[in-house]
Amino acid sequence: MNRGRNAGGDFAVYHPASHFWPLHLVETGVVLALTTLAATAAFRVLRRRAA
Repeated sequence: MNRGRNAGGDFAVYHPASHFWPLHLVETGVVLALTTLAATAAFRVLRRRAA
């Protein structure tokens, strides 16, 4: 891991460049899963209210 100072003068830890795509794909998967859950919940609520 790379270490450097941020604007406040504190040390910050950064991920290496080789972690970019795996982290990006995991984050995308989490966002898609949450979006799917939210859309499913919305359709179920709308289906109950429309009936």
